[in-house]
Formats: sequence, structure tokens, C-alpha cells
Amino acid sequence: MPSARYWSAVSREAFSKYSTATLFGAGAAEATRATRQGGGVPSGHWARSGWAASRRARGSAGRRTVITMEDMRLDPITLAGRFVRLEPLALEHVPGLVAVGLEPELWRWIPTPVTNAAEMRAYVETALDERSRGVSFPFAVVDRKSGNVIGSTRYGSIALEEGRLEIGWTWYTSAFQRTAVNTEAKLLLLTHAFEVLGLNRVEFKTDALNEKSRRALQRIGAVEEGTFRRHRTTSSGRLRDTVYFSIIKEEWPETKSRLQGMLDGTI
Repeated sequence: MPSARYWSAVSREAFSKYSTATLFGAGAAEATRATRQGGGVPSGHWARSGWAASRRARGSAGRRTVITMEDMRLDPITLAGRFVRLEPLALEHVPGLVAVGLEPELWRWIPTPVTNAAEMRAYVETALDERSRGVSFPFAVVDRKSGNVIGSTRYGSIALEEGRLEIGWTWYTSAFQRTAVNTEAKLLLLTHAFEVLGLNRVEFKTDALNEKSRRALQRIGAVEEGTFRRHRTTSSGRLRDTVYFSIIKEEWPETKSRLQGMLDGTI
């Protein structure tokens, strides 16, 4: 059970039995009503979409039937915690991202760095195109205290029919690194992935030379699976080795407790 020290600061509705997510958009009211009544995933819009729909499409005998592209897209969601709010990325976020996101060190391990306002806009436009095609769902990370955008993160490599996706493309302005921001963002994203979408696996990847990122993933309990050698070519021409990590649904309860302990300061 979560400790009172952390969860008492978060609204009961935002961190309910249904999810540690605050759900907005179509179906939000229905989800909230179902939560308050102590039920599981509601039978309306949220339950009909995404991975839940693809599981039902298999049929009682596990046979696949027709699954549309619409079934495979994630609905618009906003995930809110005590420290951060993850809201769907939009072009309106570009000025805020430019204000905090042009530090060269932020892009050191990214294959294609962002160095100016035009490149930031292109970065966001690419993410929005991927969202329209159902292959990723990007978020702007907002500091709840100030209301300012402080970075971005993303669900990517989405394969809901297989019950998996990736969390990555994550960066935060330097003032919010080594704070509770990344821990809470990961808790929100993972909780939604495992407890609402009902996925089997969440994966992460990082540059083999990025020791900081590798240590951070190990600290939250992600399992290192192996290295893809010469996996990417960076903008500098360097051939990058990529290290893959994952968390599977059987490991999620322990990982969740670890993340909550990190937020409470007990780990």
C-alpha cells in the first residue's frame, strides 16, 4: 500500500483504484463514476479502445478477428501526480520547450539533437505525426507548482496487439534533473501501461555510453536484456550501440513499490 506521506498530497480521484492517472477527454466522467463505485475498467469508451479492444477481438477461444487501426491507438490522456502533469504534446508547447530545452547536454545522447527553435518545432511535428499514425504518444511534462513546461517524454514503439510499448524520448531541463520529476513521471506512465492498458511488457532503450541513464533504469528495477551492436547512426556519424531494458507485468508490483519508496524518500 502507498504510504500516507506521499499519497496524502495527491487527490483521491487522481490516484484511485482505477488508475494513478487523471483521465481527461472522452470517457473520463464514466471512468470516474466507475472508480467511485469500486468497479474495474468501465464498459464505455476507455474500455473499448486500445489494448482492451484488441484482447476482446481475439475472441473467447483466443482467435484473432479484425482489429482496426483505431483500436490500436491510445486515447488522449493526461496523467497527473503530486509534482508533474503529463499532458498530450501540442504545437502550443513549442515556445515553452524552446525556453528550457536547448541546452546541448540535454541532447548529448539523442541521435538527432535539437539546437534551435526551428528544430524544436520539427521535433514536435514529428512526434505529432507519429501520434496520428498510432506508433507513439508524446507528452509535455509540466511542473505542477509553476505550471511551466519542463521537458517531454513519450510512449513509443506501440504494439498494443502484442501488449507492449516503450517509454522513452525523455528529457528534462537541467533544473529539474535529480529531482522527483523523473521518478513520478515513470510511476504515472508505468501505472497507466500496466493497470489501465493491461500490457504485458514495457521496454526502454538507451545509448550504451549513457551510464547515467543505464543506472537510472537499473535503480527503478528495469531488467537489462542485452545490447544491439551498431544499432543507430547518430548525427555525428558515430555508430551507436543500444542497450535494452524492460519491465514485465509480473515484475510491476515490486517496481511500483520501489518507485513509491523513492518518492517517499524511503529508498
